[in-house]
Amino acid sequence: MSHELIVHYEADIGHRVMHHNGKCANLHGHRYVFKVHFKMTRVVPREEGMLLDFGVAKSIVKNIVDEWDHGLLLNEQDPLLTLMRGVNFPGQKQEKIFAWEGDPTAENIGRDLEQELTLQLKLAHLPVEVVAVEVAETPTYTATWTP
Repeated sequence: MSHELIVHYEADIGHRVMHHNGKCANLHGHRYVFKVHFKMTRVVPREEGMLLDFGVAKSIVKNIVDEWDHGLLLNEQDPLLTLMRGVNFPGQKQEKIFAWEGDPTAENIGRDLEQELTLQLKLAHLPVEVVAVEVAETPTYTATWTP
C-alpha cells in the first residue's frame, strides 16, 4: 500500500517544434496543464495524516513551471534562438527565452520537469518521488512521462 498525491498546475508557454513537418514548426503557445503524480516512499501513519503538505508539493512544481510561464521554449539548435535572444525593447525587461535540449515537445517538457522535480525533492530531503508527469497542450492531447 502507498499514498499518491497529484498536483495540478497551469501555465502559458510558447514554443516551436523545429523538426516537425506541420503547424507546430511555427511559433505558437499553449495553456499547458501539468499534473504531477507524487508517490510516498513510506506509508503515512494515521496519526500524522499526511506525508507531504499539498502547499509544499504545489510550491515545488510552481517554482519550476513559473520559470517557463509566459516564456518561449526553443530547441538549442533552433536558429530563432539567437535571433529572439537579441531582441530587446526599450523600457522592458529581457524576454524569457529558454534553450531546450531537443525540441520542446510535451513529451520532452514532461521528462525535463520530472528530472528537475526529482532533484528538488532530493535536495529538500522529502520522502516522496515523482511517478508520472502529465503535460496537456490542449484539452484533447496529453503526454505522460513515467520515469
